[in-house]
Amino acid sequence: MSESTSNEDAFEVSDDHTLEVPDHHSGHPTADSAVARDSIVTNSNQKAQLNQSASHFLRLPGELRNRIYELLLTSPYIRIREVSERDIRARSPHKLTLTTGLLLVNRQISQESISFIYANNRFMIETDILPYFVGMVGDSITYLTELMFTGLDLCRTFPPNYGRSGDSLYELTQPPLISSLLLGKASSIKWLSFSLSLYDCNIPSANCLAFLIYDYLYYWIKAVGKASGDKFAAMDRYTIWFAGDSDLCEKLSGVWEEERFQTTYRRRLRELIDGCTFPDEPYDGNILWDWTTSFKIAGH
Repeated sequence: MSESTSNEDAFEVSDDHTLEVPDHHSGHPTADSAVARDSIVTNSNQKAQLNQSASHFLRLPGELRNRIYELLLTSPYIRIREVSERDIRARSPHKLTLTTGLLLVNRQISQESISFIYANNRFMIETDILPYFVGMVGDSITYLTELMFTGLDLCRTFPPNYGRSGDSLYELTQPPLISSLLLGKASSIKWLSFSLSLYDCNIPSANCLAFLIYDYLYYWIKAVGKASGDKFAAMDRYTIWFAGDSDLCEKLSGVWEEERFQTTYRRRLRELIDGCTFPDEPYDGNILWDWTTSFKIAGH
């Protein structure tokens, strides 16, 4: 099941649940109205107690609050993936171990909790739904520190003859392009991993793979370099691994020597980072907002 957390605006405490007194006999108290008044008093007292508790919590030193957040808001990993209704019916409900009720207390605790969740958990995300995930978390992507992509299918992500026109970034289909642009906001990521799918797809040469990954991660590579003052800093923050067995690799591309492949691939990627550039905005920047907003409006 998809597990994700919305932005802070979605967790503002609302007064919509305030109980109203039924006015059956105006001016004349009844048993029903007395019960309703008692309910209002109880509801108000509960809100007052909640606000008082939140106030006491916020008086705690930051280090102690962070320790509490660590106990309540961390998980070994959070997996974000697409499922069908059939998947949902066939599986038992997955219990998220995070105490997300904290986000409902008040705005400050919500903001602190959101930043802690994204900064202190490892997110595993299917590559195809990365744009949707980022569209939902909004600016909270800036807090992400650990991100793992699963199932990057090179055949589906990059069209045939990709890169031969000279303007390769323009050839990316819309979702991968959106992913590339949005990752440019995630310069806080300290660990990024790719799982490359080898099934039904020829393994590219090391040089070709470096070119493809450079295009896909260009804006993230650039953002990390700018933030750290080292344009090669991103190379120490990410890794790739292959979702396939050695027998399949040998059938598709001959003798498979992964260590040599990785060495050649990283050398070529470093050369690309050192010498190649793309325009900052290959498309109108509004495409990000328009596309992710229309997706949410559609109810996905």
